[in-house]
Amino acid sequence: LQDYIVILKKMLELSNDEEVAAFVKNTLDAIEYETYNVHAANMKALGVTDADVESCVRTPVILRYVEYMKKQLEEGGLLYGLTALLQCSWNYAILGAILTERYPDMIAKSKYKSWFDAYTSDEYVEANESWIALVNKQAADLPDEEVEKLCEIFTTCATFENRFWDALYEYKEN
Repeated sequence: LQDYIVILKKMLELSNDEEVAAFVKNTLDAIEYETYNVHAANMKALGVTDADVESCVRTPVILRYVEYMKKQLEEGGLLYGLTALLQCSWNYAILGAILTERYPDMIAKSKYKSWFDAYTSDEYVEANESWIALVNKQAADLPDEEVEKLCEIFTTCATFENRFWDALYEYKEN
């Protein structure tokens, strides 16, 4: 999420469209709130210290994933960047909804309940719907080749997201 915040800040700098700038600013504020009030609080409750976070070594897939998202923004512009980041955000909304529906009793007792609450909140769901609507609006008049490129970016980011989780599941502390 720290990288996500960096990318959103860069988007805000690049945005000269008032609607896009407002959306990016709201998204940035929400992600910063989520990072420091949901995730940081959960990590502290689990005994993860700031020093632990700072000393974390990123796996190669995480580094490639972040670089890919940054590259989309830098080379393709705001719409490419918005598309790359959308996949991650929307993915957590979908996963949160499915898992909450499938395992409500387990989640209600889980130490990760606040994570599920954050990703299934009305605000988070509405933010993703707004994000999708903005990308669709910005892409509405693009030629088919450009729309295909946006689909490729989205799919590539989804693949990276899967590889990210695979790397976490495969990780063994030495």
